Amino acid sequence: MKTLPIVNIIIVNYRNWEDTIECIESILHCNYASIIITVIDNGSENGSFDFLLKWLKGELSLWLEPNNYFRKFVCPGRNISDLCKQVYYCNDKHIFQKAIEEDITGGDGFPRIILIRNFKNDGFAAANNIAIKFAQNHIKPDYYWFLNNDTVIRQDTLSELLGYAEKAGCAIRHIGIIGACLMEYDRPEIIQSLGGKYIIPFGLSYHIGAGRSCLKFPVDQKMVNAQLNYINGASMFVLPEFITETGLQNEQYFLYGEEIDWSIRAKKKKWYMEVCLSAKVYHKGSSTIVKYSKVSDYYSIRAKIRIVKKYYPYYLPFIYLSAGLVIVNRIRRYQFSHIPVILRAIIDA
Repeated sequence: MKTLPIVNIIIVNYRNWEDTIECIESILHCNYASIIITVIDNGSENGSFDFLLKWLKGELSLWLEPNNYFRKFVCPGRNISDLCKQVYYCNDKHIFQKAIEEDITGGDGFPRIILIRNFKNDGFAAANNIAIKFAQNHIKPDYYWFLNNDTVIRQDTLSELLGYAEKAGCAIRHIGIIGACLMEYDRPEIIQSLGGKYIIPFGLSYHIGAGRSCLKFPVDQKMVNAQLNYINGASMFVLPEFITETGLQNEQYFLYGEEIDWSIRAKKKKWYMEVCLSAKVYHKGSSTIVKYSKVSDYYSIRAKIRIVKKYYPYYLPFIYLSAGLVIVNRIRRYQFSHIPVILRAIIDA
């Protein structure tokens, strides 16, 4: 009897335990069971880890508004008392210590949930890398699925991704990352992203299909695959061989840019990316970082400059011009306090 492929789903939590629980609940309702969910709390200071631990112990339940569209994907809450659940602490040297005092282990089958407490926040990519290193030593999955914590999936999302990967013969065709059809959480019929297009020399990027209704405008799979040159980091279905050859995510960016950096390195190694349009993922977007906030401005501009400086240094004048235009835009918005932040990002890059 053929063994089902093991999918390691990696979710990074930072100060947002409510969304993380909603995301996990939707995963536990999916129609594919051979999964190991790794949740890494990335140095949250608001008690997120404790709330996640309470949920694992059955002391906390998810609640959604009665008219919430996603109740059907996450409610009623899955009884996780019989699931295998493990808690680990991660120190600065990425040495994992099992929290023996947290005796919450249920069964030994699938699905399984692993909660890792990382005491230091070194950024989104660093947290993903910690989970990858853990998986390489303790899980050895057939696939990784990097999923943002502010997402909800359908019951068939994972099976669609897995089916696409198996049918496409990803290892043979060197398809390293498969994206999903990202939909707006607040407007479930509206496309958020079908994949990304990175534009040189200004370091700009845009989401393919963004704002279109999937009901009114059918999308062509081949056309999207031909357009995209990176996969949105909110959902990346990844082959282990891809990580072995391309390397871990680049931790220089802290926030924003790691998926573009990964895609550029992938191209150099002759790895390719595609998107599975039948795999729907509903994404809230920027639940941790408010769009156009000072934090967003700093890390996004710094990431854009670092990417160009690393891979396309001859285009640096254009990227600095682009940063200057952002300053003009913030002046027009009367966001004068953002200007020193943007200048600091340019210097730090």
